[in-house]
Amino acid sequence: MALGAFPPTTAAAQAEAPAKDASKAASPEWFEEKIRPLLAARCFECHTDDKSGGLRLDSREGMLLGGESGSAIEPGKPDESLLIRVVRRVPKVPAMPKKAAKLKDEEIEALVDWIRAGAPWPAPGAGEAKPVAAR
Repeated sequence: MALGAFPPTTAAAQAEAPAKDASKAASPEWFEEKIRPLLAARCFECHTDDKSGGLRLDSREGMLLGGESGSAIEPGKPDESLLIRVVRRVPKVPAMPKKAAKLKDEEIEALVDWIRAGAPWPAPGAGEAKPVAAR
């Protein structure tokens, strides 16, 4: 490749990058390293036992069940997921976290990748809240 030349950008190469991110984001290790600590640090204060807005974010079932505004996540569809819209602070939706600074871009992107991967939640284990019952 000539000096100053850029590698070719193809649709296939661009489509491959999200697929790699999605497979990585689907792993239990990635969830335990990136997602659970983020949710615990930034969301659990209000969205566990307190169920602010009727929403629990400490289980996949709680996210799917949602709260007063509906389901928090649409697995495979981050842009349609309320969770992503509120942390991005999209106009006309509540900004979250409500009493804290906006999530960092890399934190939001981790959530996007996780939801794009189907929002997998490892099987119940040590330290995980029990799934909530359907209303």
